[in-house]
Amino acid sequence: MDQIIDMNGLAVSTVSHEAVQAADQFVEEVLVYGNRWHCILAAVEADPNWSLGYILCADYHMSMRESQVDAKECLKMARDLMGSATPREAQYLLAYEALVVEGDLRKAAGLFSAVLEAHPRDLFALKRGQLLWFFLGQPEEMLRVAQGPVAEANRGRPFFDGMVAFALEQAGQLSEAEATAWRGLESSKEAQVPDPWTHHALAHALYFQGRLTEGISLMQGLAGSWGRCCSFMLTHNWWHIALFHLDRGTPQDWVRLGVLFDTRIWGVDKANIQDQLGALGLLIKWELRAIAPPSPNQAPETMSALGCGMGDGVRHEERWIDVLHHVARRGVSGTGADPLFDLLALYGFVSMGLGDNAEALFNRIVSNAEACPTPERRLDLTQVWVPFARGIRRFAAGDRASAVSDMRGAWRRLAVVGGSSEQRDVLIEMFLHALLAAGCWDEACRLLEQRQRERHHAVPETARLLAWAYRKRGDTASVGQARRELLDLSERYALEAEREAEERRRQEERGPRGQPALQMAWEAAAAQVAKAAPAAASTAQAAVSAARAAIAEPLEPQFLVAWVAAAAVAASAAVVVLRSSLLP
Repeated sequence: MDQIIDMNGLAVSTVSHEAVQAADQFVEEVLVYGNRWHCILAAVEADPNWSLGYILCADYHMSMRESQVDAKECLKMARDLMGSATPREAQYLLAYEALVVEGDLRKAAGLFSAVLEAHPRDLFALKRGQLLWFFLGQPEEMLRVAQGPVAEANRGRPFFDGMVAFALEQAGQLSEAEATAWRGLESSKEAQVPDPWTHHALAHALYFQGRLTEGISLMQGLAGSWGRCCSFMLTHNWWHIALFHLDRGTPQDWVRLGVLFDTRIWGVDKANIQDQLGALGLLIKWELRAIAPPSPNQAPETMSALGCGMGDGVRHEERWIDVLHHVARRGVSGTGADPLFDLLALYGFVSMGLGDNAEALFNRIVSNAEACPTPERRLDLTQVWVPFARGIRRFAAGDRASAVSDMRGAWRRLAVVGGSSEQRDVLIEMFLHALLAAGCWDEACRLLEQRQRERHHAVPETARLLAWAYRKRGDTASVGQARRELLDLSERYALEAEREAEERRRQEERGPRGQPALQMAWEAAAAQVAKAAPAAASTAQAAVSAARAAIAEPLEPQFLVAWVAAAAVAASAAVVVLRSSLLP
Protein backbone atom coordinates (compact mmCIF):
# COMPACT_ATOMS: atom_id res chain seq x y z
CA MET A 1 0.00 0.00 0.00
CA ASP A 2 1.31 3.45 -0.90
CA GLN A 3 2.15 5.69 2.05
CA ILE A 4 -0.43 8.41 2.74
CA ILE A 5 0.64 12.05 2.69
CA ASP A 6 -1.00 15.03 4.39
CA MET A 7 -2.03 18.48 3.13
CA ASN A 8 1.59 19.68 3.24
CA GLY A 9 2.77 16.73 1.14
CA LEU A 10 4.39 15.06 4.16
CA ALA A 11 4.31 11.34 4.94
CA VAL A 12 2.28 10.07 7.90
CA SER A 13 2.30 6.68 9.62
CA THR A 14 -1.45 6.01 9.58
CA VAL A 15 -3.16 3.97 6.86
CA SER A 16 -6.51 5.66 7.53
CA HIS A 17 -7.53 8.30 5.02
CA GLU A 18 -10.25 9.42 7.43
CA ALA A 19 -7.69 10.04 10.15
CA VAL A 20 -5.49 12.10 7.82
CA GLN A 21 -8.50 14.04 6.61
CA ALA A 22 -9.38 14.94 10.21
CA ALA A 23 -5.77 15.97 10.91
CA ASP A 24 -5.63 18.10 7.76
CA GLN A 25 -8.89 19.77 8.74
CA PHE A 26 -7.48 20.47 12.20
CA VAL A 27 -4.31 22.02 10.78
CA GLU A 28 -6.37 24.26 8.53
CA GLU A 29 -8.61 25.23 11.45
CA VAL A 30 -5.51 26.29 13.37
CA LEU A 31 -4.17 28.31 10.43
CA VAL A 32 -7.49 30.06 9.77
CA TYR A 33 -8.22 30.42 13.52
CA GLY A 34 -11.52 28.63 12.98
CA ASN A 35 -14.02 27.46 15.57
CA ARG A 36 -13.96 23.71 14.84
CA TRP A 37 -10.70 22.57 16.38
CA HIS A 38 -12.53 19.64 17.96
CA CYS A 39 -12.50 17.99 14.52
CA ILE A 40 -9.14 16.43 15.46
CA LEU A 41 -10.92 14.04 17.82
CA ALA A 42 -12.15 12.19 14.72
CA ALA A 43 -8.54 11.30 13.84
CA VAL A 44 -8.04 9.03 16.84
CA GLU A 45 -11.50 7.58 16.39
CA ALA A 46 -10.62 6.65 12.81
CA ASP A 47 -7.20 5.26 13.81
CA PRO A 48 -6.67 4.67 17.56
CA ASN A 49 -3.08 3.57 16.83
CA TRP A 50 -1.82 6.77 15.17
CA SER A 51 0.61 8.64 17.40
CA LEU A 52 0.35 11.98 15.57
CA GLY A 53 -3.41 11.94 15.99
CA TYR A 54 -2.97 11.90 19.77
CA ILE A 55 -0.27 14.58 19.60
CA LEU A 56 -2.59 16.92 17.71
CA CYS A 57 -5.36 16.09 20.18
CA ALA A 58 -2.98 17.22 22.91
CA ASP A 59 -2.57 20.51 21.08
CA TYR A 60 -6.36 20.92 20.97
CA HIS A 61 -6.78 20.18 24.68
CA MET A 62 -3.96 22.55 25.61
CA SER A 63 -4.80 25.39 23.23
CA MET A 64 -8.60 25.46 23.18
CA ARG A 65 -9.62 23.74 26.40
CA GLU A 66 -6.67 24.73 28.61
CA SER A 67 -6.64 21.18 29.91
CA GLN A 68 -3.11 20.13 30.78
CA VAL A 69 -4.40 16.87 32.21
CA ASP A 70 -6.04 15.76 28.97
CA ALA A 71 -3.09 17.00 26.93
CA LYS A 72 -0.65 14.94 29.01
CA GLU A 73 -2.85 11.87 28.71
CA CYS A 74 -2.85 12.20 24.91
CA LEU A 75 0.94 12.53 24.88
CA LYS A 76 1.23 9.41 27.01
CA MET A 77 -0.88 7.54 24.45
CA ALA A 78 1.31 8.89 21.66
CA ARG A 79 4.48 7.78 23.48
CA ASP A 80 3.11 4.23 23.70
CA LEU A 81 2.58 4.22 19.91
CA MET A 82 5.97 5.58 18.89
CA GLY A 83 7.07 2.27 17.40
CA SER A 84 5.28 2.97 14.11
CA ALA A 85 5.81 6.74 13.98
CA THR A 86 7.68 8.59 11.25
CA PRO A 87 10.77 10.61 12.25
CA ARG A 88 8.74 13.85 11.93
CA GLU A 89 6.01 12.49 14.19
CA ALA A 90 8.62 11.44 16.75
CA GLN A 91 10.06 14.97 16.67
CA TYR A 92 6.57 16.38 17.22
CA LEU A 93 6.18 14.26 20.33
CA LEU A 94 9.48 15.52 21.75
CA ALA A 95 8.40 19.11 21.12
CA TYR A 96 5.04 18.69 22.84
CA GLU A 97 6.54 16.79 25.77
CA ALA A 98 8.99 19.66 26.25
CA LEU A 99 6.12 22.14 26.17
CA VAL A 100 3.36 20.37 28.10
CA VAL A 101 5.23 18.01 30.44
CA GLU A 102 8.50 19.87 31.08
CA GLY A 103 7.20 23.43 30.64
CA ASP A 104 10.34 24.32 28.66
CA LEU A 105 9.14 26.72 25.95
CA ARG A 106 12.61 27.35 24.57
CA LYS A 107 13.36 23.65 24.13
CA ALA A 108 9.99 23.08 22.46
CA ALA A 109 10.57 26.00 20.07
CA GLY A 110 13.96 24.57 19.14
CA LEU A 111 12.43 21.16 18.41
CA PHE A 112 9.83 22.70 16.10
CA SER A 113 12.69 24.48 14.34
CA ALA A 114 14.33 21.08 13.85
CA VAL A 115 11.11 19.79 12.26
CA LEU A 116 11.20 22.72 9.82
CA GLU A 117 14.82 22.07 8.90
CA ALA A 118 13.85 18.61 7.68
CA HIS A 119 10.34 19.50 6.45
CA PRO A 120 10.22 23.18 5.45
CA ARG A 121 6.64 22.90 4.10
CA ASP A 122 5.23 22.00 7.52
CA LEU A 123 3.20 25.16 8.18
CA PHE A 124 1.80 23.76 11.42
CA ALA A 125 5.30 23.35 12.87
CA LEU A 126 6.08 26.90 11.74
CA LYS A 127 2.94 28.22 13.40
CA ARG A 128 3.67 26.52 16.70
CA GLY A 129 7.35 27.41 16.67
CA GLN A 130 6.66 31.07 15.94
CA LEU A 131 4.11 31.32 18.73
CA LEU A 132 6.54 29.86 21.24
CA TRP A 133 9.23 32.38 20.29
CA PHE A 134 6.51 35.03 20.55
CA PHE A 135 5.66 33.93 24.10
CA LEU A 136 9.36 34.10 24.93
CA GLY A 137 9.57 37.66 23.60
CA GLN A 138 12.05 36.86 20.82
CA PRO A 139 10.72 38.28 17.52
CA GLU A 140 14.07 37.80 15.79
CA GLU A 141 13.64 34.04 16.25
CA MET A 142 10.04 34.25 14.98
CA LEU A 143 11.49 35.74 11.82
CA ARG A 144 14.49 33.46 11.55
CA VAL A 145 12.46 30.23 11.50
CA ALA A 146 10.44 31.53 8.54
CA GLN A 147 13.45 32.38 6.38
CA GLY A 148 15.79 30.40 4.12
CA PRO A 149 14.48 27.03 2.91
CA VAL A 150 11.16 27.58 4.69
CA ALA A 151 10.55 30.78 2.74
CA GLU A 152 11.53 29.09 -0.52
CA ALA A 153 9.25 26.12 0.10
CA ASN A 154 6.21 28.21 1.01
CA ARG A 155 6.38 31.20 -1.30
CA GLY A 156 2.87 32.08 -2.46
CA ARG A 157 1.12 29.62 -0.15
CA PRO A 158 -1.84 30.89 1.87
CA PHE A 159 -1.12 31.69 5.54
CA PHE A 160 2.67 31.81 5.15
CA ASP A 161 3.03 35.52 4.40
CA GLY A 162 0.74 36.40 7.30
CA MET A 163 3.04 34.55 9.69
CA VAL A 164 6.08 36.30 8.24
CA ALA A 165 4.36 39.70 8.33
CA PHE A 166 3.57 39.40 12.03
CA ALA A 167 7.17 38.42 12.80
CA LEU A 168 8.44 41.39 10.78
CA GLU A 169 6.14 43.77 12.65
CA GLN A 170 7.20 42.41 16.03
CA ALA A 171 10.83 42.88 14.96
CA GLY A 172 10.09 46.53 14.12
CA GLN A 173 10.25 46.19 10.32
CA LEU A 174 6.94 47.92 9.68
CA SER A 175 7.15 48.70 5.96
CA GLU A 176 8.28 45.17 5.16
CA ALA A 177 5.53 43.78 7.41
CA GLU A 178 2.84 45.77 5.63
CA ALA A 179 4.05 44.77 2.15
CA THR A 180 4.23 41.12 3.18
CA ALA A 181 0.75 41.24 4.69
CA TRP A 182 -0.73 42.66 1.48
CA ARG A 183 0.99 39.86 -0.43
CA GLY A 184 -0.56 37.38 1.99
CA LEU A 185 -4.01 38.80 1.39
CA GLU A 186 -3.55 38.22 -2.34
CA SER A 187 -2.45 34.61 -1.74
CA SER A 188 -5.45 33.83 0.45
CA LYS A 189 -7.78 35.55 -2.02
CA GLU A 190 -6.44 33.44 -4.89
CA ALA A 191 -6.83 30.27 -2.79
CA GLN A 192 -10.27 31.42 -1.62
CA VAL A 193 -9.51 30.80 2.05
CA PRO A 194 -10.02 33.19 4.97
CA ASP A 195 -6.83 34.48 6.58
CA PRO A 196 -7.68 36.58 9.66
CA TRP A 197 -4.12 36.26 11.00
CA THR A 198 -2.87 38.24 8.01
CA HIS A 199 -5.56 40.86 8.67
CA HIS A 200 -4.22 40.95 12.23
CA ALA A 201 -0.63 41.43 11.03
CA LEU A 202 -1.73 44.29 8.79
CA ALA A 203 -3.51 45.96 11.72
CA HIS A 204 -0.27 45.81 13.69
CA ALA A 205 1.74 47.38 10.88
CA LEU A 206 -0.74 50.24 10.35
CA TYR A 207 -1.08 50.90 14.09
CA PHE A 208 2.60 51.48 14.67
CA GLN A 209 2.80 53.70 11.60
CA GLY A 210 0.16 55.94 13.14
CA ARG A 211 -2.38 55.28 10.38
CA LEU A 212 -5.37 55.17 12.68
CA THR A 213 -8.29 56.10 10.44
CA GLU A 214 -6.95 53.91 7.64
CA GLY A 215 -6.70 51.03 10.09
CA ILE A 216 -10.31 51.44 11.22
CA SER A 217 -11.60 51.52 7.66
CA LEU A 218 -9.51 48.58 6.48
CA MET A 219 -10.22 46.26 9.40
CA GLN A 220 -13.95 46.98 9.43
CA GLY A 221 -13.99 46.22 5.72
CA LEU A 222 -12.41 42.84 6.40
CA ALA A 223 -14.58 42.00 9.42
CA GLY A 224 -17.20 40.26 7.31
CA SER A 225 -14.84 37.31 6.88
CA TRP A 226 -14.36 36.70 10.62
CA GLY A 227 -17.71 35.03 11.26
CA ARG A 228 -16.26 31.52 11.61
CA CYS A 229 -13.25 32.52 13.71
CA CYS A 230 -12.62 31.11 17.17
CA SER A 231 -13.45 33.56 19.93
CA PHE A 232 -9.84 34.69 20.35
CA MET A 233 -9.31 35.70 16.72
CA LEU A 234 -12.77 37.22 16.39
CA THR A 235 -12.54 39.35 19.52
CA HIS A 236 -8.85 40.12 19.04
CA ASN A 237 -9.26 41.62 15.59
CA TRP A 238 -12.09 43.78 16.92
CA TRP A 239 -9.78 44.66 19.82
CA HIS A 240 -7.37 46.06 17.25
CA ILE A 241 -10.14 48.21 15.80
CA ALA A 242 -10.88 49.45 19.33
CA LEU A 243 -7.23 50.43 19.77
CA PHE A 244 -7.36 52.56 16.64
CA HIS A 245 -10.41 54.33 18.07
CA LEU A 246 -8.81 54.69 21.49
CA ASP A 247 -5.68 56.32 20.09
CA ARG A 248 -7.65 58.65 17.84
CA GLY A 249 -9.54 59.73 20.91
CA THR A 250 -12.42 61.88 19.64
CA PRO A 251 -15.75 61.95 21.52
CA GLN A 252 -17.23 59.78 18.74
CA ASP A 253 -14.38 57.31 19.20
CA TRP A 254 -15.08 57.04 22.92
CA VAL A 255 -18.71 56.24 22.23
CA ARG A 256 -17.70 53.71 19.60
CA LEU A 257 -15.23 52.16 22.04
CA GLY A 258 -17.99 51.37 24.50
CA VAL A 259 -20.11 49.79 21.79
CA LEU A 260 -17.21 47.66 20.55
CA PHE A 261 -16.30 46.45 24.03
CA ASP A 262 -19.86 45.45 24.88
CA THR A 263 -20.77 43.85 21.54
CA ARG A 264 -17.55 42.64 19.88
CA ILE A 265 -14.71 42.27 22.36
CA TRP A 266 -16.22 40.90 25.56
CA GLY A 267 -18.88 38.24 25.71
CA VAL A 268 -18.13 35.72 22.96
CA ASP A 269 -16.42 33.26 25.33
CA LYS A 270 -15.91 34.81 28.74
CA ALA A 271 -14.02 31.75 30.00
CA ASN A 272 -11.34 32.04 27.30
CA ILE A 273 -8.04 33.35 28.65
CA GLN A 274 -7.21 35.25 25.47
CA ASP A 275 -10.61 36.97 25.48
CA GLN A 276 -10.01 37.89 29.12
CA LEU A 277 -6.55 39.21 28.27
CA GLY A 278 -7.92 41.51 25.58
CA ALA A 279 -10.69 42.80 27.84
CA LEU A 280 -8.29 43.47 30.73
CA GLY A 281 -5.80 45.37 28.58
CA LEU A 282 -8.47 47.50 26.95
CA LEU A 283 -10.16 48.38 30.26
CA ILE A 284 -6.84 49.49 31.76
CA LYS A 285 -5.86 51.60 28.73
CA TRP A 286 -9.35 53.09 28.77
CA GLU A 287 -8.88 54.13 32.39
CA LEU A 288 -5.42 55.56 31.84
CA ARG A 289 -6.63 57.65 28.91
CA ALA A 290 -9.54 58.98 30.97
CA ILE A 291 -7.34 60.15 33.84
CA ALA A 292 -5.51 63.46 33.97
CA PRO A 293 -1.87 63.04 35.10
CA PRO A 294 -1.63 64.11 38.74
CA SER A 295 0.95 66.30 40.40
CA PRO A 296 3.25 64.49 42.84
CA ASN A 297 1.37 63.16 45.88
CA GLN A 298 -2.01 64.18 44.43
CA ALA A 299 -4.84 61.88 43.45
CA PRO A 300 -5.58 61.67 39.73
CA GLU A 301 -8.56 63.57 38.36
CA THR A 302 -10.91 62.29 35.69
CA MET A 303 -11.10 64.19 32.43
CA SER A 304 -14.85 64.06 31.94
CA ALA A 305 -14.89 67.86 31.73
CA LEU A 306 -12.79 67.58 28.57
CA GLY A 307 -15.30 65.26 26.96
CA CYS A 308 -12.95 62.29 26.78
CA GLY A 309 -13.78 60.41 29.97
CA MET A 310 -15.25 56.93 30.14
CA GLY A 311 -18.80 58.19 30.08
CA ASP A 312 -20.95 56.15 32.43
CA GLY A 313 -18.68 55.30 35.37
CA VAL A 314 -21.18 52.79 36.73
CA ARG A 315 -21.26 50.93 33.43
CA HIS A 316 -17.46 50.89 33.34
CA GLU A 317 -17.30 49.43 36.83
CA GLU A 318 -19.84 46.78 35.80
CA ARG A 319 -17.53 45.82 32.94
CA TRP A 320 -14.63 45.44 35.35
CA ILE A 321 -16.64 43.31 37.76
CA ASP A 322 -17.85 41.01 34.99
CA VAL A 323 -14.36 40.48 33.56
CA LEU A 324 -12.73 39.94 36.96
CA HIS A 325 -15.49 37.54 37.99
CA HIS A 326 -14.52 35.27 35.11
CA VAL A 327 -10.79 35.76 35.74
CA ALA A 328 -11.26 34.81 39.40
CA ARG A 329 -13.13 31.66 38.39
CA ARG A 330 -9.88 30.37 36.92
CA GLY A 331 -8.70 29.78 40.49
CA VAL A 332 -5.12 29.65 41.67
CA SER A 333 -4.18 26.97 39.14
CA GLY A 334 -5.48 29.14 36.27
CA THR A 335 -3.35 32.18 37.03
CA GLY A 336 0.28 32.78 37.83
CA ALA A 337 1.51 31.10 34.65
CA ASP A 338 0.90 33.57 31.79
CA PRO A 339 3.05 36.57 32.73
CA LEU A 340 1.29 39.30 30.74
CA PHE A 341 -2.19 38.06 31.63
CA ASP A 342 -1.28 37.92 35.30
CA LEU A 343 0.09 41.47 35.36
CA LEU A 344 -3.14 42.82 33.89
CA ALA A 345 -5.31 40.69 36.17
CA LEU A 346 -3.29 41.89 39.16
CA TYR A 347 -4.02 45.51 38.26
CA GLY A 348 -7.72 44.69 38.01
CA PHE A 349 -7.91 42.90 41.35
CA VAL A 350 -6.06 45.68 43.19
CA SER A 351 -7.88 48.59 41.54
CA MET A 352 -11.27 47.03 42.28
CA GLY A 353 -10.36 46.35 45.91
CA LEU A 354 -10.21 42.55 45.62
CA GLY A 355 -7.29 42.25 48.01
CA ASP A 356 -7.44 38.50 48.63
CA ASN A 357 -7.41 37.74 44.91
CA ALA A 358 -4.55 40.17 44.37
CA GLU A 359 -2.47 38.71 47.20
CA ALA A 360 -2.97 35.14 46.00
CA LEU A 361 -2.09 36.06 42.43
CA PHE A 362 1.03 38.01 43.40
CA ASN A 363 2.28 35.12 45.54
CA ARG A 364 1.63 32.75 42.65
CA ILE A 365 3.62 35.00 40.31
CA VAL A 366 6.60 34.95 42.66
CA SER A 367 6.50 31.19 43.21
CA ASN A 368 6.11 30.43 39.49
CA ALA A 369 9.01 32.69 38.56
CA GLU A 370 11.26 31.05 41.13
CA ALA A 371 10.19 27.55 40.09
CA CYS A 372 10.75 28.07 36.35
CA PRO A 373 12.63 24.97 35.12
CA THR A 374 15.11 26.75 32.83
CA PRO A 375 17.76 29.04 34.41
CA GLU A 376 17.70 31.70 31.67
CA ARG A 377 13.93 32.00 31.73
CA ARG A 378 13.89 31.96 35.53
CA LEU A 379 16.32 34.89 35.59
CA ASP A 380 14.19 36.85 33.12
CA LEU A 381 11.02 36.33 35.13
CA THR A 382 12.53 37.15 38.51
CA GLN A 383 14.18 40.30 37.16
CA VAL A 384 11.25 41.58 35.09
CA TRP A 385 7.93 39.88 35.88
CA VAL A 386 8.14 39.94 39.67
CA PRO A 387 9.35 43.54 40.16
CA PHE A 388 6.88 44.89 37.62
CA ALA A 389 4.10 43.00 39.39
CA ARG A 390 5.19 44.63 42.65
CA GLY A 391 5.05 48.03 40.95
CA ILE A 392 1.58 47.34 39.57
CA ARG A 393 0.30 46.55 43.06
CA ARG A 394 1.41 49.98 44.22
CA PHE A 395 0.26 51.73 41.07
CA ALA A 396 -3.23 50.23 41.07
CA ALA A 397 -3.61 50.96 44.78
CA GLY A 398 -3.11 54.67 44.06
CA ASP A 399 0.54 54.95 45.14
CA ARG A 400 1.76 55.63 41.63
CA ALA A 401 4.91 57.54 42.50
CA SER A 402 6.37 54.70 44.56
CA ALA A 403 5.79 52.27 41.67
CA VAL A 404 8.58 53.92 39.67
CA SER A 405 11.35 52.19 41.59
CA ASP A 406 9.94 48.74 40.82
CA MET A 407 9.06 49.45 37.20
CA ARG A 408 12.12 51.43 36.14
CA GLY A 409 14.51 48.50 36.03
CA ALA A 410 12.07 46.21 34.22
CA TRP A 411 10.13 48.19 31.62
CA ARG A 412 12.76 47.99 28.86
CA ARG A 413 12.72 44.18 29.07
CA LEU A 414 8.96 43.66 29.15
CA ALA A 415 9.11 41.50 26.02
CA VAL A 416 9.95 38.57 28.29
CA VAL A 417 6.40 38.59 29.75
CA GLY A 418 5.04 37.69 26.30
CA GLY A 419 2.29 39.23 24.25
CA SER A 420 2.64 41.59 21.33
CA SER A 421 4.05 45.10 21.41
CA GLU A 422 0.49 46.45 21.39
CA GLN A 423 -0.63 44.18 24.21
CA ARG A 424 2.36 45.14 26.36
CA ASP A 425 2.04 48.85 25.61
CA VAL A 426 -0.47 49.26 28.43
CA LEU A 427 2.34 48.38 30.87
CA ILE A 428 4.51 51.15 29.45
CA GLU A 429 1.59 53.56 29.80
CA MET A 430 1.41 52.62 33.49
CA PHE A 431 5.11 53.36 33.86
CA LEU A 432 4.62 56.74 32.15
CA HIS A 433 1.86 57.70 34.57
CA ALA A 434 4.04 56.56 37.46
CA LEU A 435 6.87 58.83 36.22
CA LEU A 436 4.48 61.77 35.96
CA ALA A 437 3.07 61.09 39.43
CA ALA A 438 6.60 60.99 40.84
CA GLY A 439 7.59 64.27 39.14
CA CYS A 440 10.26 62.63 36.97
CA TRP A 441 9.71 65.22 34.25
CA ASP A 442 12.88 64.74 32.20
CA GLU A 443 12.55 60.97 32.13
CA ALA A 444 8.85 61.18 31.29
CA CYS A 445 9.49 63.68 28.48
CA ARG A 446 12.18 61.48 26.93
CA LEU A 447 9.91 58.46 26.92
CA LEU A 448 6.95 60.42 25.57
CA GLU A 449 9.08 61.97 22.82
CA GLN A 450 10.29 58.51 21.84
CA ARG A 451 6.72 57.22 21.68
CA GLN A 452 5.59 60.17 19.59
CA ARG A 453 8.43 59.62 17.09
CA GLU A 454 7.75 55.90 16.87
CA ARG A 455 4.06 56.51 16.19
CA HIS A 456 4.74 59.24 13.59
CA HIS A 457 3.28 62.02 15.77
CA ALA A 458 -0.19 60.56 15.27
CA VAL A 459 -1.51 60.04 18.83
CA PRO A 460 -3.23 62.99 20.56
CA GLU A 461 -2.87 61.42 24.00
CA THR A 462 0.92 61.47 23.74
CA ALA A 463 0.88 65.13 22.69
CA ARG A 464 -1.42 65.92 25.62
CA LEU A 465 0.86 64.26 28.15
CA LEU A 466 3.89 65.93 26.59
CA ALA A 467 2.32 69.38 26.88
CA TRP A 468 1.53 68.68 30.51
CA ALA A 469 5.04 67.37 31.31
CA TYR A 470 6.74 70.24 29.46
CA ARG A 471 4.69 72.73 31.47
CA LYS A 472 5.69 71.09 34.75
CA ARG A 473 9.31 71.16 33.61
CA GLY A 474 9.08 74.84 32.71
CA ASP A 475 9.74 74.35 28.99
CA THR A 476 7.39 77.01 27.61
CA ALA A 477 8.41 76.73 23.94
CA SER A 478 7.89 72.97 23.88
CA VAL A 479 4.51 73.35 25.60
CA GLY A 480 3.27 75.48 22.71
CA GLN A 481 4.55 73.03 20.11
CA ALA A 482 2.90 70.06 21.82
CA ARG A 483 -0.38 71.94 22.19
CA ARG A 484 -0.39 72.91 18.52
CA GLU A 485 0.20 69.28 17.59
CA LEU A 486 -2.62 68.20 19.90
CA LEU A 487 -4.99 70.77 18.38
CA ASP A 488 -4.12 69.80 14.80
CA LEU A 489 -4.58 66.09 15.50
CA SER A 490 -7.83 66.64 17.37
CA GLU A 491 -9.33 68.73 14.56
CA ARG A 492 -8.24 66.27 11.89
CA TYR A 493 -9.53 63.21 13.72
CA ALA A 494 -12.82 64.92 14.62
CA LEU A 495 -13.51 65.48 10.92
CA GLU A 496 -12.56 61.89 10.05
CA ALA A 497 -14.68 60.46 12.87
CA GLU A 498 -17.66 62.55 11.79
CA ARG A 499 -17.32 61.30 8.21
CA GLU A 500 -17.31 57.71 9.51
CA ALA A 501 -20.37 58.36 11.67
CA GLU A 502 -22.17 59.93 8.72
CA GLU A 503 -21.35 56.93 6.54
CA ARG A 504 -22.71 54.57 9.22
CA ARG A 505 -25.90 56.65 9.38
CA ARG A 506 -26.28 56.48 5.60
CA GLN A 507 -25.81 52.72 5.65
CA GLU A 508 -28.38 52.33 8.39
CA GLU A 509 -30.86 54.48 6.45
CA ARG A 510 -30.15 52.72 3.18
CA GLY A 511 -30.42 49.25 4.67
CA PRO A 512 -34.04 49.07 5.90
CA ARG A 513 -35.60 50.68 2.80
CA GLY A 514 -34.30 48.26 0.22
CA GLN A 515 -34.07 45.06 2.22
CA PRO A 516 -37.38 43.99 3.83
CA ALA A 517 -38.76 42.56 0.59
CA LEU A 518 -35.56 40.66 -0.06
CA GLN A 519 -35.50 39.32 3.48
CA MET A 520 -39.15 38.24 3.24
CA ALA A 521 -38.34 36.44 0.00
CA TRP A 522 -35.51 34.52 1.70
CA GLU A 523 -37.72 33.56 4.63
CA ALA A 524 -40.59 32.53 2.36
CA ALA A 525 -38.23 30.35 0.34
CA ALA A 526 -36.88 28.79 3.52
CA ALA A 527 -40.43 28.09 4.70
CA GLN A 528 -41.16 26.32 1.41
CA VAL A 529 -38.07 24.16 1.86
CA ALA A 530 -39.02 23.32 5.45
CA LYS A 531 -42.57 22.42 4.44
CA ALA A 532 -41.57 20.24 1.50
CA ALA A 533 -38.50 18.66 3.07
CA PRO A 534 -38.12 19.05 6.86
CA ALA A 535 -34.62 17.57 6.73
CA ALA A 536 -33.47 20.57 4.70
CA ALA A 537 -34.96 23.14 7.06
CA SER A 538 -31.81 23.77 9.08
CA THR A 539 -29.74 24.31 5.95
CA ALA A 540 -32.30 26.76 4.58
CA GLN A 541 -32.47 28.65 7.83
CA ALA A 542 -28.67 28.86 7.96
CA ALA A 543 -28.68 30.42 4.50
CA VAL A 544 -31.30 32.93 5.61
CA SER A 545 -29.21 33.84 8.66
CA ALA A 546 -26.11 34.29 6.51
CA ALA A 547 -28.01 36.50 4.09
CA ARG A 548 -29.49 38.55 6.91
CA ALA A 549 -26.03 39.04 8.42
CA ALA A 550 -24.63 40.02 5.06
CA ILE A 551 -26.93 43.02 4.81
CA ALA A 552 -26.41 44.15 8.40
CA GLU A 553 -23.63 46.43 7.16
CA PRO A 554 -24.45 46.86 3.48
CA LEU A 555 -21.11 46.97 1.78
CA GLU A 556 -21.09 46.03 -1.86
CA PRO A 557 -19.23 42.68 -1.52
CA GLN A 558 -21.60 41.66 1.25
CA PHE A 559 -24.63 42.47 -0.91
CA LEU A 560 -23.22 40.00 -3.42
CA VAL A 561 -22.97 37.34 -0.69
CA ALA A 562 -26.53 38.12 0.36
CA TRP A 563 -27.91 37.73 -3.15
CA VAL A 564 -26.02 34.47 -3.65
CA ALA A 565 -27.46 33.13 -0.39
CA ALA A 566 -30.95 34.20 -1.43
CA ALA A 567 -30.58 32.58 -4.82
CA ALA A 568 -29.37 29.35 -3.20
CA VAL A 569 -32.35 29.20 -0.87
CA ALA A 570 -34.79 30.01 -3.66
CA ALA A 571 -33.26 27.39 -5.94
CA SER A 572 -33.37 24.80 -3.17
CA ALA A 573 -37.02 25.62 -2.56
CA ALA A 574 -37.87 25.31 -6.22
CA VAL A 575 -36.11 21.96 -6.54
CA VAL A 576 -37.71 20.51 -3.43
CA VAL A 577 -41.19 21.74 -4.33
CA LEU A 578 -40.83 20.40 -7.87
CA ARG A 579 -39.62 17.01 -6.61
CA SER A 580 -42.45 16.81 -4.09
CA SER A 581 -45.04 17.49 -6.80
CA LEU A 582 -43.64 14.94 -9.24
CA LEU A 583 -42.53 12.08 -7.01
CA PRO A 584 -44.89 9.85 -5.02
